[in-house]
Amino acid sequence: MGWGKPAGYGCRASPWTSKVCSRRLLAEHLDGYDFRPSATAFHTWLELPPPWRANDFAAHAERRGVAIVPAEAFVVGRATAPHAVRICLCGTATRAELTRGLDILRDLLAEGPGAHTLVV
Repeated sequence: MGWGKPAGYGCRASPWTSKVCSRRLLAEHLDGYDFRPSATAFHTWLELPPPWRANDFAAHAERRGVAIVPAEAFVVGRATAPHAVRICLCGTATRAELTRGLDILRDLLAEGPGAHTLVV
């Protein structure tokens, strides 16, 4: 799917119109969850509800084709990372891809980690 490509790929979004559109999509697809869009950048932070852990959530999302970054990657020193992930809002070629990625994240949040964990 190519959603949320790693840093260095550049932003494909056009200026303000896409930023406004992306924020609307966030509100529509992640309603009820704690997300914090940046006022100056094309990303948002999604605070994960218990019992999700950021690394686990990011791994499950990647298995479904959505690349997001756990907050731990942005922590300096030995500080404790919040249970949150950074979502790039401009890593897709189309609005439909962004919508699909947000739908996948919403579904993962609703299902919880137990639905994706096999203990043997």
